[in-house]
Amino acid sequence: MSTVPTQRLGQDFMIGALLTLPYQALHQSITRQLEARGFPDLTPSHAAAMRVLEPGGSRLTEMAGRAGMTKQSMKYLIDQLERTGYVAREPDPRDRRAQVIRHTERGWRYAAMAAELVHELELDWSRKLGADKMRRLKRLLAELAEALGFRYKGSLAEASALSATARRRDRPKTAERT
Repeated sequence: MSTVPTQRLGQDFMIGALLTLPYQALHQSITRQLEARGFPDLTPSHAAAMRVLEPGGSRLTEMAGRAGMTKQSMKYLIDQLERTGYVAREPDPRDRRAQVIRHTERGWRYAAMAAELVHELELDWSRKLGADKMRRLKRLLAELAEALGFRYKGSLAEASALSATARRRDRPKTAERT
């Protein structure tokens, strides 16, 4: 990782670079760690598809739009993710002609691990910047996202925890030995 003199930050860098460089560092770190922790079969493109898959499931066309790619490209990624066990397709209850893509157990494990790794990286960055600066940075980015029309619907980590609870609750109860 290269070091940039502090006096240059914000003066010479365009906003795109200031947003992109930390994202690239996050993405590269998370990708390496996910591979080491049992998810070696996901490429950055697969990760992009998983990021836009909503906790309750999504239609392929919705995912393609959120990811900024063609439906054909998203279909290709979903086909691969389905073959490797991260997602499953189900009939859309609102329109039987359409399908909804949902996380499988493996997909939820991946999402939970990715969320955990992002949290760890955030703690590391907080140590580097200081807790107050990190809180301000997150607040400012959240304000910018909202000003640009994005609405926070909850994190995948929150959804993953809720889903795990629901899966445990919905499993058939087994008889206990006495």
